[in-house]
Amino acid sequence: MPRPNASDVEISAFAHATEDLSKVRSAILKILPDHIAYKVEFTRTDMRGHHGNPIVELKTSIARRRDAYEVLQGILSRLPSLDETLLDEELAKHLDERNRFYLRLDKQRAFLGEAVLASGDAISLMFRLRFRPKSLEELKAGLASGKHGDGTNANP
Repeated sequence: MPRPNASDVEISAFAHATEDLSKVRSAILKILPDHIAYKVEFTRTDMRGHHGNPIVELKTSIARRRDAYEVLQGILSRLPSLDETLLDEELAKHLDERNRFYLRLDKQRAFLGEAVLASGDAISLMFRLRFRPKSLEELKAGLASGKHGDGTNANP
């Protein structure tokens, strides 16, 4: 079976005027493994909302294949069972024609160190996969195998 390797990930979140920017940054970092979080650098874009309210977008990219792979594996392993079921049932909605896998995680729960799916104001993640998994089980099986498709193992 081909292995669904994440080649990179883009992560973004908006901090609205009522939110503490440092807490939004912290929420993003808490969904990442510690050894990856300390290396992350954010770009900041200041903008205005519809009513002129200040909004800050924080973005980061993780281009190293092993790191992107570990981020995806870590998030999927921490999802509550109800979110796993929902994600499995709606997997096709989270994938596009270019095998980009989209997840939205609840910012408040991420700040608490939890990975929970969200539909509203969220941390957005976009992983580029090397093939299109047919199910969440297939995606997880490929990640659990520890193979990256580039000849390296997840655990050196």
